[in-house]
Amino acid sequence: TYNKIADIYTDRYFDISPDQPLVDRFLDSLEPEAKILDVGCGPGNFTQYLVSQGFQVEGIDLSEGMLASARGHLPHVPLKIMDLRELSYPDGSFDGIFSAYSLIHVPTAEINKTLLGFHRVLAPNGFLFILAQRGSSDHMVDEPLMEGEKTFVNFFSLDQLVNDISAAGFAIKQHVELPLPDPDSLSDSMLFIIAQKQ
Repeated sequence: TYNKIADIYTDRYFDISPDQPLVDRFLDSLEPEAKILDVGCGPGNFTQYLVSQGFQVEGIDLSEGMLASARGHLPHVPLKIMDLRELSYPDGSFDGIFSAYSLIHVPTAEINKTLLGFHRVLAPNGFLFILAQRGSSDHMVDEPLMEGEKTFVNFFSLDQLVNDISAAGFAIKQHVELPLPDPDSLSDSMLFIIAQKQ
């Protein structure tokens, strides 16, 4: 589905300004020029902002279409096809893990494994940024950007997501539920969490 909607998605969401204040809270936790992995980077909308703030950024995604768009916008940023559930980086490779609206495509049964992978590739005391959405777990929904397409989503409650992240070895530093006014969003609330590797 993401391959099919890559151009539409890029046109709609390349400007990240609505979420920028939350991203800035994460960046304030990091040292200048810290290394960040953008997991599920899509067309590079968040990636380009992280780079513009002086950080060393790599991006991964499973969608060739999304990565093609990202490479067009960010030719000098390392971008790879990779499953965020199976990170093929050495231990302690990054100072920050950035996950905006990507964990919502991981089934409940694989959330713990995925978060443990984030923990593993973070340096000691590294930081994790999560934007997710509130709602029901593990279900198929109509893709709002293309009629007839379906998308798998796994939404959370804030308490559940906090518990999952804590269980993977992180200390929660900030967490809040906020309204999500985008009419094409699949939920009416976003979940924002910053956590630190313990």
